Amino acid sequence: MRRVDPAERAAASDRERLLERVAVLERSLERATGALRCVRDGVVVCDETSRVIFRNGTGEASLSSSPSEVIAEQAVREALAAAMSGASPYREIELFGPPRKVLEINAEPIVDHGVHLGAVALVEDVSERKRIDALRRDFVSNISHELRTPVGALLVLAEAMSGEIDADVLQRLGIRVELEAARLARMIDDLLSLTRLESEDGPQSSRVEVEDIVREAIDRAGPASQARNVAIESVPDHPVGTVIGDRRQLVSALFNLIDNAIKYSDAGRSIQVAVHHALPASDERPFGMVCISVADHGIGIPSRDRERIFERFYRVDRARARDTGGTGLGLAIVRHVVTNHGGEIDVHSIEGEGATFEIRFPIAEPADASACLRTFTAQSKELSNAG
Repeated sequence: MRRVDPAERAAASDRERLLERVAVLERSLERATGALRCVRDGVVVCDETSRVIFRNGTGEASLSSSPSEVIAEQAVREALAAAMSGASPYREIELFGPPRKVLEINAEPIVDHGVHLGAVALVEDVSERKRIDALRRDFVSNISHELRTPVGALLVLAEAMSGEIDADVLQRLGIRVELEAARLARMIDDLLSLTRLESEDGPQSSRVEVEDIVREAIDRAGPASQARNVAIESVPDHPVGTVIGDRRQLVSALFNLIDNAIKYSDAGRSIQVAVHHALPASDERPFGMVCISVADHGIGIPSRDRERIFERFYRVDRARARDTGGTGLGLAIVRHVVTNHGGEIDVHSIEGEGATFEIRFPIAEPADASACLRTFTAQSKELSNAG
C-alpha cells in the first residue's frame, strides 16, 4: 500500500475546502441574481473593466424602447462609467418613443475593502408618476382659475351692494349673487363627486334596473328642463333588465349627460333619451350590453374638440358655459363612472346639428331571457344580412 504524503493529503484537503467555498459562492451568486431579477426597477451591473455582466428583466425592458434604445443604453453606460470613478450620478432622460417614457438612472460603485469591483445602475420607469404629477399640476392650475371667476364675481357684487341704496339695483345684484353662489356650489359638488370616483377602489356592486336609472336621472333633470324650456323625450323600448354597479354613480352619469344636452339646446327644442340592446354578446357578456343614448339638437361638437371633451374643465363653448353655469366637470364624471363599471362611451356629432352620447354597460340579467334571446337572434340576422 502506497503511503500518502502528508503534503499531498493537505493539498487534497485544501482543494476540497476550496471547492466547497466555490460552491457556496456560486449558490450565493445564484440567490443574489435571483433576487435582482425580482426587483421592480431595472438593474444593470458592470465589472471592473466596465463590461456589463448582468441585467435583470426589467432592465432589459426599460432599455428596449426602440428607436430610443441607443439613447437609454448610452445614458446607462455613462452613469456606470461615472460610478466607476467613485461618483454617484443621477440622471433623468425622456424618450419620445413610441412609447413615450421617462427614465430615472441612479448608479453607485461596488467597492470591497477599498477595491473597486464594478458598478451598479438602477433604471426606474417613472413615466406614469410624471404623467400623474402633470395631471395634478394642471388640475390645481385649472381649479384655481375656475374658482377665481365666481369668487371674484361675488367680491365685486358684494362691494357694489355695500354702497347701494336703490332697492331695484340691490334686487338685481342679489339675483346675480345667488347665481354666482349656485355656480360655486355646483363646482364644489362636482369636484367632490370626481374626487370620490377617483379615490374609490370600485363601485358598490348591486343589481340595478336600467329603467330605474333612466327614470331617476330624467326626474333629477326636470327642473333644469323646465327652466330652459327644453323637453326631455324618453324613447320607449322593451325592458332591458339589470346591470351591476353603484346606483348613485350610474344615475349621476346619465343625469350629467342629460343636463349637458339641456344646457347646449335652444329653448323650445327637445332631447331624446333612448335605451336599447347593443350587440354582440360574448363569453364575458352573455347577455350583451345595454346602450343608453342622449341626443340633442344643439350646437354640436367640432371634430377638433371631440377628443378633449371628457377632460376636466374643457368646454366647447366657454361663453355658453358661463351663461348656463356649467362647471366643465360633468363629462369627466361620466367618463369615470363608465370606466369604473367596465363600460364604454362614444359621442357622435355634426357641428350645428347636435350631438348624441352613448354609454354602454354589460347586462347582468335580462328582463326576459327568452325575449332577449329572440331579440339578439333577430338583430344578429339583420347584421349578417347587412354584411
